[in-house]
Amino acid sequence: MEGERAVLILGPSTLHFKKEQLPFHTANAAKQAKKHGDTNLAKICGIISSDEKRHEEAYTKITNKLFDVDPDTTMLALAYLMRKHITMPGSLMLMSPLITRWNVGKVTAGTFWEGRKAQDYVCNLPPKFRNWQRELREEPRRFHQSPSVGSSTD
Repeated sequence: MEGERAVLILGPSTLHFKKEQLPFHTANAAKQAKKHGDTNLAKICGIISSDEKRHEEAYTKITNKLFDVDPDTTMLALAYLMRKHITMPGSLMLMSPLITRWNVGKVTAGTFWEGRKAQDYVCNLPPKFRNWQRELREEPRRFHQSPSVGSSTD
């Protein structure tokens, strides 16, 4: 799938990755502002948080509708975006809930093998991410167990 077409199809949904965490963070900012006595800032952050939550819900509905209307193309677009455009670390945490929310594993991706291949790719991302995260956590232990660099037996 060409990049421009993928972005056109799922462009709004890519915002979902960014928008999903914003309500949480702005709600926390509202609590902190209130705790420290800034009621105006708390009110502003609360309004932003609820607005961002509505945006997130809209992007979810748009993506669900795209999967209903054209599952193959939407699946190809999602796989393309995950390979090329979604690079923020938050995407590692968000894939499982999005796959569940969008029913990606249950979508009947038509008759095109490309759609089924893209579906397999997207559905297998969370286990890959969990393995990468586990390897990253174990990496410091491996580093400390290895012999020091530059040591010589001369």
